[in-house]
Amino acid sequence: MDLLASACALRGVRQICRLSNRRLALIYEQAAVERARDDFREIKDGLSFSLTAGIGGTAGTPDRLSDSYLQALKALDFKMFKGKGHIIEYEDLDGTQIENTNSLNIQLDALFTAMTNYDLVLVYDELDVLFQLAGSMNSKVSVHHFAFYIVMRLYDYLRTLNEDLFQLLGLDLNSLGIVHEFETIAELKAWLRRRIFELSELLYRKGQQKNRKLIGEMIEYVQERLQENVTLREVAEHFSFSPNYLGTLFKEETGRNFSEFVIMLRMNKACELLSQTKLKIYEVADRVGYRYLPYFSRQFRETFGMTPLEYRRKL
Repeated sequence: MDLLASACALRGVRQICRLSNRRLALIYEQAAVERARDDFREIKDGLSFSLTAGIGGTAGTPDRLSDSYLQALKALDFKMFKGKGHIIEYEDLDGTQIENTNSLNIQLDALFTAMTNYDLVLVYDELDVLFQLAGSMNSKVSVHHFAFYIVMRLYDYLRTLNEDLFQLLGLDLNSLGIVHEFETIAELKAWLRRRIFELSELLYRKGQQKNRKLIGEMIEYVQERLQENVTLREVAEHFSFSPNYLGTLFKEETGRNFSEFVIMLRMNKACELLSQTKLKIYEVADRVGYRYLPYFSRQFRETFGMTPLEYRRKL
């Protein structure tokens, strides 16, 4: 992008906005649109990588610049149909093409959500709907652009989850050349389905590992504070999660509500103190977070069927 920005600056383009490590936005005056096309061709020829430009409509006033920008982004979405290395102008697109692209992006969002939720049945269904769009394409090149567009959207989506598509699948950019080897849409769909199933499984496993680690840290945090009145809200604030999310996750992983689990930890710790120390009953109660002795005794009886004193005598 530094090379591209320098090339634009050399041609007198002053309004340059860096959008990402792969995109720049350039602002031209209306009378200089033809010059923008010439700049694109000259700059493209001097680069070692492909360059595609999307041109939005004219913004009559500064507050309409955002509309022109969004139109340019929309035009870039058509790279999957037009191919790389072209100038794609929003005003040249017809309503059907725009509607199809909107439908495609909505469908991809649904597919990626199903993948993240490990809903393989829904992934299968969403892919079927997605490839109905590919069935209307009249050239092999268009289908290949369509497939690459899906992969790049998938790459961008996984980045929002702090995941890398190629690392997850053990691939590199050259591996995507396999897309050109498929002779039918059915083969391409089957390949994508396998890959997305694999990603869904990997994300699910990684999520499970992260969840188990988090639950283990939560339990350790509570165990260190059994003498205090520790609450789910306090634990949630410590780990930077919402109490509702953490409570639901805890129930899914342990099979118990957070409050029930804390009681279990306190009761187990009380048994340990009753059997291994000579602390008074009220001292044991205080060590496990109970300031009101009758309440501690009642909860102990409900858990073990006997009072703390009966438990100690039985031992």
